[in-house]
Amino acid sequence: MARNVGWFARRSIRKAHERVARFGPDLAAVDEPGLHRLRIRGKQVRYCAEFFFSLFPGGEAKRHSKLLAGLQGCLGALNDAVVADRLLSLLNKHGSVLDARAAASVEGWFAALSGRERKELRRVWPKIRKLKAYWKADPS
Repeated sequence: MARNVGWFARRSIRKAHERVARFGPDLAAVDEPGLHRLRIRGKQVRYCAEFFFSLFPGGEAKRHSKLLAGLQGCLGALNDAVVADRLLSLLNKHGSVLDARAAASVEGWFAALSGRERKELRRVWPKIRKLKAYWKADPS
């Protein structure tokens, strides 16, 4: 049986999206390494969907990509906060010259960023999970 590029596109997007959706309905229970894996998987499905844009007319493929870009932004910012916290801990452990007030300011800034990004993640994630599976339709 001959398979065409449409079949391959649908299969590729479906499989990539399923790997993202496996994280379940509530990301609050996902640990930091899990969120990092989700970020990587989200990037993979986004690039896959964008590669096949021309096969799926209409706005669903672009909406999918836009939602995934939002997810990547949230998860990237949360990862930045984790890395910053680790760096501050290392600096503190090794007798950094970093002023305690400066360290507290950096920690506070990243705490605020994390709170804002977690709120955005709670908004974006359900939309990604409920996205219409445009890739099931035979692309023209």
